[in-house]
Amino acid sequence: MPVVNYERDVLPFDADMENFGSTWTDAQIANIIEGETLAPITTGSARMHLPQADWWVQTQTDWTGSFQSYRDEPGTDPVIVTFLDDLWSVVFGVQGSDNVGTQLLYNRRGQLRPIGKQYANTWKQFFTWARTATPALVEDDITDFYSYGNGLKYGGEEVLPAEVQAARDAYNAETGLASSKELLDAEYRRLYNLNIAPIASSQDPAEVTDQAMKDALQQMSVSWVDQLS
Repeated sequence: MPVVNYERDVLPFDADMENFGSTWTDAQIANIIEGETLAPITTGSARMHLPQADWWVQTQTDWTGSFQSYRDEPGTDPVIVTFLDDLWSVVFGVQGSDNVGTQLLYNRRGQLRPIGKQYANTWKQFFTWARTATPALVEDDITDFYSYGNGLKYGGEEVLPAEVQAARDAYNAETGLASSKELLDAEYRRLYNLNIAPIASSQDPAEVTDQAMKDALQQMSVSWVDQLS
Protein backbone atom coordinates (compact mmCIF):
# COMPACT_ATOMS: atom_id res chain seq x y z
CA MET A 1 0.00 0.00 0.00
CA PRO A 2 1.33 3.47 -0.81
CA VAL A 3 2.07 5.94 1.98
CA VAL A 4 0.20 9.10 1.07
CA ASN A 5 2.09 12.38 1.29
CA TYR A 6 -0.32 14.62 3.18
CA GLU A 7 1.35 18.01 2.73
CA ARG A 8 1.98 17.52 -0.98
CA ASP A 9 -1.19 15.72 -2.04
CA VAL A 10 -4.01 15.99 0.52
CA LEU A 11 -3.46 19.39 2.11
CA PRO A 12 -4.45 21.27 -1.11
CA PHE A 13 -7.90 19.66 -0.91
CA ASP A 14 -8.29 20.30 2.82
CA ALA A 15 -7.21 23.93 2.30
CA ASP A 16 -9.66 24.24 -0.58
CA MET A 17 -12.50 23.11 1.69
CA GLU A 18 -11.43 25.46 4.48
CA ASN A 19 -10.79 28.50 2.29
CA PHE A 20 -13.53 28.15 -0.32
CA GLY A 21 -16.16 25.88 1.24
CA SER A 22 -15.56 23.19 -1.37
CA THR A 23 -16.52 19.60 -0.74
CA TRP A 24 -14.04 16.80 -1.36
CA THR A 25 -14.50 13.27 -0.07
CA ASP A 26 -11.50 11.12 0.75
CA ALA A 27 -12.63 8.79 -2.05
CA GLN A 28 -12.44 11.66 -4.55
CA ILE A 29 -9.06 12.76 -3.24
CA ALA A 30 -7.67 9.23 -3.45
CA ASN A 31 -9.00 8.81 -6.97
CA ILE A 32 -7.40 12.04 -8.17
CA ILE A 33 -3.95 11.83 -6.56
CA GLU A 34 -3.63 8.24 -7.80
CA GLY A 35 -3.59 9.63 -11.35
CA GLU A 36 -1.29 12.60 -10.74
CA THR A 37 2.27 12.93 -11.99
CA LEU A 38 5.12 14.26 -9.89
CA ALA A 39 5.63 17.18 -12.26
CA PRO A 40 3.41 18.81 -14.89
CA ILE A 41 3.48 17.36 -18.39
CA THR A 42 3.92 20.34 -20.66
CA THR A 43 2.00 20.86 -23.86
CA GLY A 44 5.35 20.81 -25.66
CA SER A 45 6.09 17.32 -24.32
CA ALA A 46 2.61 16.17 -25.30
CA ARG A 47 3.06 17.68 -28.76
CA MET A 48 6.12 15.45 -29.19
CA HIS A 49 4.72 12.29 -27.61
CA LEU A 50 1.30 12.14 -29.22
CA PRO A 51 2.68 11.70 -32.77
CA GLN A 52 5.56 9.46 -31.61
CA ALA A 53 3.09 7.05 -30.01
CA ASP A 54 0.81 7.33 -33.05
CA TRP A 55 -1.89 8.72 -30.78
CA TRP A 56 -2.38 11.85 -32.84
CA VAL A 57 -0.65 12.56 -36.15
CA GLN A 58 -1.34 15.43 -38.52
CA THR A 59 -1.24 14.64 -42.22
CA GLN A 60 -1.49 17.13 -45.07
CA THR A 61 -5.26 16.79 -45.12
CA ASP A 62 -6.37 15.16 -41.88
CA TRP A 63 -5.62 13.91 -38.36
CA THR A 64 -4.94 10.21 -37.78
CA GLY A 65 -3.88 8.00 -34.89
CA SER A 66 -5.53 6.18 -32.00
CA PHE A 67 -6.98 9.27 -30.37
CA GLN A 68 -8.53 10.42 -33.63
CA SER A 69 -10.05 6.96 -34.09
CA TYR A 70 -11.61 7.18 -30.63
CA ARG A 71 -12.83 10.69 -31.39
CA ASP A 72 -14.46 9.66 -34.67
CA GLU A 73 -15.99 6.38 -33.49
CA PRO A 74 -19.77 6.91 -33.10
CA GLY A 75 -19.97 4.60 -30.07
CA THR A 76 -17.32 6.42 -28.01
CA ASP A 77 -18.53 7.67 -24.64
CA PRO A 78 -19.31 11.42 -24.88
CA VAL A 79 -17.13 12.01 -21.81
CA ILE A 80 -14.16 10.59 -23.72
CA VAL A 81 -15.00 12.67 -26.77
CA THR A 82 -15.17 15.84 -24.69
CA PHE A 83 -11.85 14.99 -23.04
CA LEU A 84 -10.21 14.45 -26.43
CA ASP A 85 -11.66 17.66 -27.84
CA ASP A 86 -10.34 19.63 -24.85
CA LEU A 87 -6.97 17.89 -25.07
CA TRP A 88 -6.59 18.63 -28.78
CA SER A 89 -7.41 22.28 -28.13
CA VAL A 90 -4.80 22.45 -25.37
CA VAL A 91 -2.02 20.68 -27.27
CA PHE A 92 -2.60 21.66 -30.89
CA GLY A 93 -5.27 24.34 -30.81
CA VAL A 94 -5.67 27.80 -29.38
CA GLN A 95 -6.68 27.06 -25.78
CA GLY A 96 -4.07 28.71 -23.60
CA SER A 97 -2.33 26.27 -21.25
CA ASP A 98 1.25 25.29 -20.53
CA ASN A 99 0.46 21.73 -19.44
CA VAL A 100 -2.02 18.94 -20.09
CA GLY A 101 -3.42 18.72 -16.58
CA THR A 102 -1.87 15.64 -15.02
CA GLN A 103 -1.61 17.63 -11.79
CA LEU A 104 -4.12 19.64 -9.76
CA LEU A 105 -5.75 22.51 -11.61
CA TYR A 106 -6.69 25.83 -10.03
CA ASN A 107 -8.82 28.72 -11.18
CA ARG A 108 -7.71 32.35 -10.95
CA ARG A 109 -8.88 32.61 -7.34
CA GLY A 110 -6.57 29.80 -6.36
CA GLN A 111 -9.50 27.43 -5.92
CA LEU A 112 -9.27 23.83 -7.09
CA ARG A 113 -11.35 23.22 -10.16
CA PRO A 114 -14.42 20.98 -9.79
CA ILE A 115 -13.85 17.27 -10.18
CA GLY A 116 -15.45 17.30 -13.64
CA LYS A 117 -12.55 19.41 -14.87
CA GLN A 118 -9.87 17.50 -13.01
CA TYR A 119 -7.67 16.22 -15.82
CA ALA A 120 -5.44 14.04 -13.64
CA ASN A 121 -8.50 12.02 -12.78
CA THR A 122 -9.78 12.07 -16.37
CA TRP A 123 -6.43 10.94 -17.79
CA LYS A 124 -6.52 7.91 -15.51
CA GLN A 125 -10.09 7.08 -16.52
CA PHE A 126 -9.25 7.58 -20.17
CA PHE A 127 -6.23 5.28 -20.08
CA THR A 128 -8.23 2.61 -18.23
CA TRP A 129 -10.79 2.72 -21.02
CA ALA A 130 -8.20 2.96 -23.85
CA ARG A 131 -6.33 -0.14 -22.69
CA THR A 132 -9.30 -2.22 -23.86
CA ALA A 133 -10.44 -0.01 -26.75
CA THR A 134 -9.84 -0.63 -30.44
CA PRO A 135 -7.09 0.10 -31.19
CA ALA A 136 -5.81 -0.55 -27.67
CA LEU A 137 -3.04 1.69 -26.41
CA VAL A 138 0.39 0.15 -25.81
CA GLU A 139 1.33 0.10 -22.13
CA ASP A 140 4.88 1.28 -22.82
CA ASP A 141 3.51 4.35 -24.60
CA ILE A 142 1.40 5.20 -21.54
CA THR A 143 4.44 4.78 -19.28
CA ASP A 144 6.50 6.97 -21.59
CA PHE A 145 3.79 9.62 -21.54
CA TYR A 146 3.77 9.74 -17.74
CA SER A 147 7.58 9.86 -17.71
CA TYR A 148 7.39 13.42 -19.07
CA GLY A 149 5.94 14.26 -15.65
CA ASN A 150 8.53 12.12 -13.79
CA GLY A 151 6.01 9.31 -13.47
CA LEU A 152 2.89 8.84 -11.38
CA LYS A 153 3.14 9.94 -7.76
CA TYR A 154 2.23 6.51 -6.48
CA GLY A 155 3.61 4.43 -9.31
CA GLY A 156 0.20 3.35 -10.54
CA GLU A 157 -0.74 1.77 -7.21
CA GLU A 158 -4.30 2.15 -5.99
CA VAL A 159 -4.75 4.83 -3.33
CA LEU A 160 -7.55 4.10 -0.89
CA PRO A 161 -9.66 6.62 1.06
CA ALA A 162 -8.41 5.09 4.30
CA GLU A 163 -4.84 5.91 3.29
CA VAL A 164 -5.81 9.54 2.73
CA GLN A 165 -7.33 9.69 6.22
CA ALA A 166 -4.31 7.93 7.73
CA ALA A 167 -2.01 10.55 6.19
CA ARG A 168 -4.19 13.34 7.57
CA ASP A 169 -4.28 11.79 11.05
CA ALA A 170 -0.50 11.31 11.10
CA TYR A 171 0.08 14.90 10.00
CA ASN A 172 -2.31 16.30 12.61
CA ALA A 173 -0.72 14.21 15.33
CA GLU A 174 2.77 15.28 14.30
CA THR A 175 1.96 18.98 14.07
CA GLY A 176 0.05 18.82 17.34
CA LEU A 177 3.05 17.23 19.03
CA ALA A 178 5.35 19.84 17.52
CA SER A 179 3.10 22.63 18.83
CA SER A 180 3.10 21.07 22.30
CA LYS A 181 6.88 20.78 22.28
CA GLU A 182 7.22 24.42 21.29
CA LEU A 183 4.93 25.51 24.13
CA LEU A 184 6.80 23.39 26.66
CA ASP A 185 10.14 24.69 25.44
CA ALA A 186 8.97 28.29 25.69
CA GLU A 187 7.66 27.75 29.23
CA TYR A 188 10.89 26.06 30.31
CA ARG A 189 12.95 28.96 29.00
CA ARG A 190 10.64 31.44 30.77
CA LEU A 191 10.99 29.67 34.12
CA TYR A 192 14.74 29.26 33.67
CA ASN A 193 15.19 32.94 32.92
CA LEU A 194 13.03 33.84 35.92
CA ASN A 195 14.62 31.53 38.49
CA ILE A 196 18.01 30.21 37.41
CA ALA A 197 19.49 32.77 35.05
CA PRO A 198 19.79 35.58 37.68
CA ILE A 199 21.88 33.32 39.92
CA ALA A 200 23.95 31.85 37.06
CA SER A 201 24.83 35.30 35.75
CA SER A 202 25.42 36.98 39.13
CA GLN A 203 28.91 38.13 40.10
CA ASP A 204 27.95 38.45 43.77
CA PRO A 205 29.27 35.48 45.83
CA ALA A 206 26.52 36.09 48.37
CA GLU A 207 23.90 35.36 45.71
CA VAL A 208 25.64 32.40 44.05
CA THR A 209 25.28 29.76 46.73
CA ASP A 210 24.24 26.14 46.75
CA GLN A 211 21.20 27.02 48.81
CA ALA A 212 20.17 29.80 46.41
CA MET A 213 20.44 27.44 43.47
CA LYS A 214 18.56 24.73 45.34
CA ASP A 215 15.74 27.16 46.19
CA ALA A 216 15.61 28.41 42.59
CA LEU A 217 15.39 24.85 41.23
CA GLN A 218 12.67 24.06 43.73
CA GLN A 219 10.67 27.14 42.69
CA MET A 220 11.14 26.31 39.02
CA SER A 221 9.96 22.76 39.67
CA VAL A 222 6.83 23.94 41.51
CA SER A 223 6.00 26.42 38.76
CA TRP A 224 6.55 23.74 36.09
CA VAL A 225 4.19 21.33 37.82
CA ASP A 226 1.60 24.09 38.24
CA GLN A 227 1.70 24.77 34.50
CA LEU A 228 1.13 21.10 33.67
CA SER A 229 -1.69 20.55 36.15
